[in-house]
Amino acid sequence: IGPDAFGSPLVNLVMSPVGHSTGFFWGALMSAHLGGTAVYLERWQPELALRVLDEQRITTMIGSPTFLLDVLRTEGASADRVPDLRLVAMAGAPVPRPLVAKARRQLDCAVVPAWGMTEYGIGVSGSPELARERIETTDGRPVPGCQVRVCHADSPADPGEEGDLQIRGPGLFAGYYGRPDFTADALTPDGWFRTGDRAVIEADGHVSLMGRTKDIVIRGGENIPVIEIENLLYTHPAVAEVAVIGVPDERLGERVCAVIAAKPGLAPPDLPTVSEFLLTEGLSKRYLPERLVVLDELPKTMSGKIRKVELRQRYREGVVS
Repeated sequence: IGPDAFGSPLVNLVMSPVGHSTGFFWGALMSAHLGGTAVYLERWQPELALRVLDEQRITTMIGSPTFLLDVLRTEGASADRVPDLRLVAMAGAPVPRPLVAKARRQLDCAVVPAWGMTEYGIGVSGSPELARERIETTDGRPVPGCQVRVCHADSPADPGEEGDLQIRGPGLFAGYYGRPDFTADALTPDGWFRTGDRAVIEADGHVSLMGRTKDIVIRGGENIPVIEIENLLYTHPAVAEVAVIGVPDERLGERVCAVIAAKPGLAPPDLPTVSEFLLTEGLSKRYLPERLVVLDELPKTMSGKIRKVELRQRYREGVVS
């Protein structure tokens, strides 16, 4: 991205705790490296965050999409309220595709996706210098020094083909402390790190994350496009949060369950309404969710990631509405 994109001087709103890699790498370390200011929130409160963005003249915020969604839904969130904001980077969780364009229009600043993990930091990122259409439909390109490939059983896949994402480069961790067995399992013999993510690398080098390997839903032998369904549901006018998971089924192995939270003041859609909406948006009928769960709020980690593991455990008996 380059240091100038973060604002001069950099004033960085740190939304994740320092004990989390996002708060440490892109809060403490990046702010110090660029000679900027890091502004920390003791706990996440969207109304307070919006006030801090204004009063502290924040130029950059980096965090999971959940934090940005919360800000956008806060009353008064507009470009006039945050005139100094130059860049929003979303990392740490899958980025809903419609969110990038929505945030750019509402806040009038550069909004880019990014992908990384504790073992590497940021390996793939959007940039204000990339074509807007590519920023809003992919997760960006590998950052300088990071090598990225998509594989099937450690053999490279063809461009445009979904597979397991692997990375290597100077930013890669040395290994898991005290667990050489974990380290050996995570690395290929030639030094590629098995990230546990699924991705597609297109012919032009842009990368699209498709979800975690463990998040794949296989219904009757067919892989269900979880991220595609989630991205479409994020565009529903009444839906605030989405997670698509697999629930056990004796005949098909798994069935598709959509877990949603409605926007404040709006009634959540029922399953027939969700199905009709998805079909209208172009989703194939064979990918439609067969279960729907409506919650007040989806469970999240401290860094804002939706806890899909918890949801799968909660509904593993298939007891959903």
